[in-house]
Amino acid sequence: MIREKGNKAGELVIGGRAVSEEEFYRAFGDSLRAERKNKNLSLQELSEKTGLPFQTLSTYENCTRRPSLMQAVRI
Repeated sequence: MIREKGNKAGELVIGGRAVSEEEFYRAFGDSLRAERKNKNLSLQELSEKTGLPFQTLSTYENCTRRPSLMQAVRI
C-alpha cells in the first residue's frame, strides 16, 4: 500500500512499516506467487486470465522486473 504518512507523501508502507522500493516490489512478487498458488493457478493460466505473458508474470514473482501500475491492476 502506498499512503501518506507524516511529512513523507507517497512513502511506501507495508503493514504499517515504511519500506524501500525494493522491499515493496519483493512483497508484491511474493504476494503474487502466494495468491496464484492459493488459487491453484499455473503461470500459464494466470497469463490467460490477465492477458500478460507468463514470462512477464514470472519476472514479477521473482522480482527481476517491476510491473507498471496498469499491469499491477490487471493482475
